[in-house]
Amino acid sequence: MPDPKQFKTHKEYLLWYKNYRERNAEKLREYNRRYNKEWRRSFGYHNERNSKTKYPKKNKARRLLQYAVKIGVIKRQKCETCGKENAQAHHFDYNQPLRVNWFCPLCHTDIHKSR
Repeated sequence: MPDPKQFKTHKEYLLWYKNYRERNAEKLREYNRRYNKEWRRSFGYHNERNSKTKYPKKNKARRLLQYAVKIGVIKRQKCETCGKENAQAHHFDYNQPLRVNWFCPLCHTDIHKSR
């Protein structure tokens, strides 16, 4: 990697870096994959993978809901508490995967804290 100070202007450096990313896209993707995998392992995010085997009913309910939203059977709603657009689905019962309530991230966190 060249030193940014060797370029006459910052725009010149940004242009060089943009071309570098285009030429080495696969190399950078592979580096990011390895870095993220190691970062997740170091900071406890390996549990994401374990939860799929530990809670298969939860995982199946999430996948079914994602598919239903994707094909348009279920539409994303506004938050039921505050009315914000950016809502997440919340299952109260994983045996009924398409029956969900919609909450914004803040309200969703409050629901999980209150349980």
